[in-house]
Amino acid sequence: MFPIGRSGFFLSSFLYPELEIFPNPANQVLYINGIQLSDIQTIEILDVNGKSVSLMSRQLEIKLPLTMPAGTYLLKIVTKENDSHFFKFIKLR
Repeated sequence: MFPIGRSGFFLSSFLYPELEIFPNPANQVLYINGIQLSDIQTIEILDVNGKSVSLMSRQLEIKLPLTMPAGTYLLKIVTKENDSHFFKFIKLR
């Protein structure tokens, strides 16, 4: 069983209890809150099959690819402690 966070689930630690993404659902941009930019190692968007849609470096504002179809996705945030945090989100149009 995975611990449940405010807007997602995460593995390993409770170092970032306020970590969240918004808005959800999203059209073009997702924002990350509750973590310092310097604490993020990588960010990845995965489709429901676990296939990587986009991989990016440190940022707190994520511009969703225009070619990304509407649907349900996972946002994976890997921290400098190498903890992985996953958030389910819905991409509109």
